[in-house]
Amino acid sequence: MAVWTKNKKDALGGLIIAAFGVVGLAEGLRLGSGTLRNMGPGYVPTALGFILMALVALACLGVLHALHGPGEVASPSPAETRLTQR
Repeated sequence: MAVWTKNKKDALGGLIIAAFGVVGLAEGLRLGSGTLRNMGPGYVPTALGFILMALVALACLGVLHALHGPGEVASPSPAETRLTQR
């Protein structure tokens, strides 16, 4: 539980950035993004919203990795240990 308190600021920052990403994405889709060749007024806000959401996903993976600890490996089952001992 100590790791969660250490990473609480990271998680809160991720949620704030996610909120900006959702707002940008919603507004960009509301304006209409057009096509790549003929960009509409919502093209850049939509793209930035997607980029922010991808960055938040990476930050969440970092927080989850810190919560579960680096290098945790499940112990082998008894059947696997018998096979390796032969």
